[in-house]
Amino acid sequence: MPDEERRRLLHEQIDEVHYYIEECISRYMTKNETIDAVSTGININPDFIKIVWEKLEMDNQDFFRAYHTRLVLRDQITEFNRLLSQQVQLMNGRNANNPPSKTDF
Repeated sequence: MPDEERRRLLHEQIDEVHYYIEECISRYMTKNETIDAVSTGININPDFIKIVWEKLEMDNQDFFRAYHTRLVLRDQITEFNRLLSQQVQLMNGRNANNPPSKTDF
């Protein structure tokens, strides 16, 4: 295969991986989640996907800094919602089995 054809195919593959990384980012997936999803979805070597991701990070440092902050925030919201749900379950269990007395206030 001529060098020009190889370069064209490599560029197409980079563009394809770039597209799927952007799709994963729009779903707030982590780097590892993205690598797993893309490598499984389009059967591309995870190391190649990692290289494309890292190149995007180098070229868009401000975006990825903010993106990582949003991922941390997403995780905190998820944990808050889990704890809130647990609190509701505990309070509902208490109300059903043991309503508060005047001394609870």
